[in-house]
Amino acid sequence: MKNFEEHYLTYLRAIYDPSIDTNNIYQKLLDSSIVVYDSIENIEVWLKQELLSLITETEILIPFSDSFKAIYCSDSLVRFELIYNFLSQRDTRYYIISELGQVYDFYMALNKPHVVMRTIIYLIWYSVKNEKTYPLIINLLNGYFLNEDFEDRTILFELSAYMDVYCSTEERVALNGKYPEFANY
Repeated sequence: MKNFEEHYLTYLRAIYDPSIDTNNIYQKLLDSSIVVYDSIENIEVWLKQELLSLITETEILIPFSDSFKAIYCSDSLVRFELIYNFLSQRDTRYYIISELGQVYDFYMALNKPHVVMRTIIYLIWYSVKNEKTYPLIINLLNGYFLNEDFEDRTILFELSAYMDVYCSTEERVALNGKYPEFANY
């Protein structure tokens, strides 16, 4: 645990210093995150807690030191990038669509859905598709096109690829009709 905390803090300091090559530092962080995340007994419960910690004071399952936990929970970009990398090494899907939707709804109510879109798009790949998935995709597209100044084509590419794999042709055609810009991805 201590190695992970040290590597995490070192990486956070390094990304703000353009004179430091972060590749080696990030690899150490990534390796130590895999060790920590692999030690979690119930990955699905942990994932749900990680997601809900974006919108509530939900306690995460990892026993970090109190001072580090505050830093870890406040830096969602690096945290969820590590989680995404961890999940990409597993061939498992989790029942997290509801939590992804709750996170999206929370940020949409703040009129800031773009803050969590990339996290949601990356984690949707590791969720079990259910009746809430397609409405979440519609919400994501609504939020994406809500702000004309916001542009992150990676979100559209990832969402398009997800739909090609997990959604019906009818669902895809309906969204292409509603969002002509999305049809090009």
